[in-house]
Amino acid sequence: MEKNNLYITELIDKCTNCGNCRIVCPVFKISGEEIYSTRGRINLVKGYLSGDINTSKELREKLFVCLNCRQCLEFCPADVEYSEIIKNAKSRLISRNKIFDIKRSILEGIFSFKPSSSDIFFMLLRKSGHMLYKNHSLNYFGKTIFRLAGINLAAKIPEIPVGNFFNMGIRHETKNDRGIRIALFTGCGGKYLYPECTDNFVRIVRSKGIEILIPKNQVCCGNPLSYKGLLKSADKNINANTKAFNSLIDIKLIVSLCPEAGNLFKELNSEDPKLSLRLPVKNWIEFISEYKIEFAPKYDNSVLFHSCPGCGHTDLYKDLVNTIYADYTKVPDFTADFCGCTELLDRSNYDIRHKIARSFYEKNCMGKADYVICSSFECIEHLNEFFTSSNLPVRAIHFF
Repeated sequence: MEKNNLYITELIDKCTNCGNCRIVCPVFKISGEEIYSTRGRINLVKGYLSGDINTSKELREKLFVCLNCRQCLEFCPADVEYSEIIKNAKSRLISRNKIFDIKRSILEGIFSFKPSSSDIFFMLLRKSGHMLYKNHSLNYFGKTIFRLAGINLAAKIPEIPVGNFFNMGIRHETKNDRGIRIALFTGCGGKYLYPECTDNFVRIVRSKGIEILIPKNQVCCGNPLSYKGLLKSADKNINANTKAFNSLIDIKLIVSLCPEAGNLFKELNSEDPKLSLRLPVKNWIEFISEYKIEFAPKYDNSVLFHSCPGCGHTDLYKDLVNTIYADYTKVPDFTADFCGCTELLDRSNYDIRHKIARSFYEKNCMGKADYVICSSFECIEHLNEFFTSSNLPVRAIHFF
């Protein structure tokens, strides 16, 4: 929900300019310039709201370069709500930018508050590969489209499965019913990009005697929209999901396959009663750990487990990995380093994010791994784009 200037200014005034955020800000680490640190961006927003700094392309670039890794939030001694500051600043900037309207229409179509609209846009995205590429390289038409959209010509569009999760037609029976019913939020990744992961999760949980309801009218959580400053559009998604899940009865809790969506729903439940879900929300890592869902690992040795800082529950994920590999001679390595991911299908700040991904790859010696097993769809999609465009053999996959 968009906040007024007074509210944002009060958040800004909590900043003590200590500079702790510079220790972890990935963009500052690459640029070395104060203006690209969290503190630098907060001061830019302060100047913008006070009228000392005018709207400009340069201002937009410096604010939109934030990758929303959320690491600065952990290091801030004043608990400055930086995420609120930056997304509200973005919202004010895009409302003045008429050129952004084309991109906004595409974003609002892909991550729509109407399931049917998202279905159409993901279908078009899937078919666009045949129109934009020839022999795995952008053709003339593709290059023109990428330039108009401001996308780096080296960027790759992921392969979209023909059918989404609700079109798969595979459903698994609940065995030895324990009398527990949960509702599942799939996220865009679990519905459109990696539906087999959602199906695997459903199969495993139902085999353990827990019934799962999956509302067909659920939509994108809204994070990809708010990341771009489209707060009013994101609110529509939140309202749609609130209606979809609050209408369910005899449900114990909501489980989110998308950790960042789960974190968003928890924040809403504590901040805004009008947008709150009436059921408790847990991310899949919390749920699997708390309900002691046991299963054998799919992969043996040459894997690396990964969870980005923004996903949260890193310790739980690491403990889960240690538990399922307890009987093996070697527990796979685990990393909680930031890989450069932002939101699904985001290709902004391409060069910076690839530098971060390259550092992530080299630091964690990924040349020795066949797979990176991630806790979030955003990490998978970003890392696979990096691996593909860099001609690296390793692939990112989901835990399920």
